[in-house]
Amino acid sequence: MAFLDCPSCGQRADSSAPRCPACGLIFTPGIRRQAISGPELGKPVRVLIVVAVIAAGSLIVMHYQGRDRSSVATAPVPAAASGEGLEPGPTPVDSASPTQTPA
Repeated sequence: MAFLDCPSCGQRADSSAPRCPACGLIFTPGIRRQAISGPELGKPVRVLIVVAVIAAGSLIVMHYQGRDRSSVATAPVPAAASGEGLEPGPTPVDSASPTQTPA
């Protein structure tokens, strides 16, 4: 046996009853559909749900992007182009130099 809630007084009534036994409200087809299916969510509630889902998704994406970037090794910063702070390196030996002896 199915029941529906009276939209006027909130009492339960048999779904086949023509009127509410407590307050006497006549159950029209529109009232029956609304009482059985329940009220629909309003537009503001649906908008809030969509915004909450988007916010949660973007937080998850930002969390995982931060984890990926922290594990990547960064390249060293090259020295200044002016050469400040650089020590001179060894110079290559020229093969035509007179100081070398042929082998």
